[in-house]
Amino acid sequence: MKKEISRRIENLLKKMKEENIDVILSTTFESSSNNPRYLSNFSGSFAYVIIAEDKQVICSDSRYWQQIGDQSPLELVKYTSENASTILHDLLGKYKRIGYECETTTVSAFNDLKKKMEAEEHVFIECDKLIRDIRISKSREEVNLILKAEEIALEALTELLNEIKPGKTEKELAALLEYLMVKKGADKPSFSTIFGSGPNGASPHMFPTMKKIQNGEFIVIDFGAAYQGYCSDITRTIAVGEPTDEMRKVYETVKKAQAEAEKAVSCHLTGQEIDKIARDIITEAGYGDFFGHGLGHGLGIDVHEAPSVSFKNTEKLQSGAVVTIEPGIYIPNQFGVRIEDDVYVTGESHEVLTNYKKELIIL
Repeated sequence: MKKEISRRIENLLKKMKEENIDVILSTTFESSSNNPRYLSNFSGSFAYVIIAEDKQVICSDSRYWQQIGDQSPLELVKYTSENASTILHDLLGKYKRIGYECETTTVSAFNDLKKKMEAEEHVFIECDKLIRDIRISKSREEVNLILKAEEIALEALTELLNEIKPGKTEKELAALLEYLMVKKGADKPSFSTIFGSGPNGASPHMFPTMKKIQNGEFIVIDFGAAYQGYCSDITRTIAVGEPTDEMRKVYETVKKAQAEAEKAVSCHLTGQEIDKIARDIITEAGYGDFFGHGLGHGLGIDVHEAPSVSFKNTEKLQSGAVVTIEPGIYIPNQFGVRIEDDVYVTGESHEVLTNYKKELIIL
C-alpha cells in the first residue's frame, strides 16, 4: 500500500501544481470524508491530512496513533490538548494558497480554520473536484480490492437464497445478508441493504420492512460489501414462486437494457450516451415512464463517487473508472425490477467485475 499511496500523492501534487495550490488540507471528522483514507490509508474517524511538495503528514489524536502507525506511510503529527489550538497554523502557516474541501467542511469549521491562521494573508481554494478527478482512475490494486468485495457479497447472496421463503420478513433477510457478508470477510456492508418485495420493490431505494415475503413476488436486493475500504454495489431481482407474464416481460426488458448498456462501456462514450442505450430499450418496450433514475455511478472507496453514468453527464468515461450499470423498471403498487453490475473501464473496452448470473432466479 505504501507504493499505492505514493502514486496517489504524486498525482495529486501534479494537479496542485497545475492549479497553483501550495498545500491541501483534507479532513475527516466522524468519517465525513473518505479523501483522507484515499491519501493516507488511515481508516479512522478523525484526521487532518496535509499534502504539499515538501510535506505529507497525517495528524490525529491519541486514539489513533497506533492505528496510523499500522496503516499509513505518512508521517504522524500528534494532536494533543497542548497543541490543539495551534496545530493547523503550525502545519499550514507558511503556505499561502491552501486547498480545502468545501463539500465536507462545515461553515463553522471553515471559519475556525481561518481564525487559527490569524491575520496572515492566506487564499483558500476549493479542491473537491481536483481530488475527485484523481480518484476516478483506479489502479489494478484498487480494482482487486473491489473484486474481493464483489466475491464476498456474491457468496453471501448465494447462501441467502437458501433462506428466502414465504413468511420471512424483509428485515430478517436483509439483516442475514449483511451478517453473512461480514462473516465472510467484509469490513461492513458498503451501504444499508435495499430489500423490497412485491409492491415495496417499486420504490427504488426501499429499505427493508417487517413485510413478509409472499409467493408470486419479485424481490429487489441491492447490496454490497466493503473490503479494506473498497465497495461493491450489486442488485439482483429474484422471484419467489412463479412470476406472471407481465413480470417476466419487465424482467427481460431490464436484462436486455442492462446487457446492451454494459456492452457499450468504454472511454469513447459519455455517461449520457450509455444511459440512453438502456433508456431507449426500456422506452421502446413501453416502460419509459417507470425508469426515473440515472443508469449508474462511479464506485470505489465511496459507494457513490464520480463519474456519473446518467443523462446528466456529457463527459466521456475515463479509462480506469469503475462504474455501476443498473437500469430498472418500477410499476407502482405492483413490483420493481433492477439488475446491477460493477464495470471497470479499460480504455476502449471494459471488464465486468460482477460475476453472477442474470437469468431470472425463481425460488
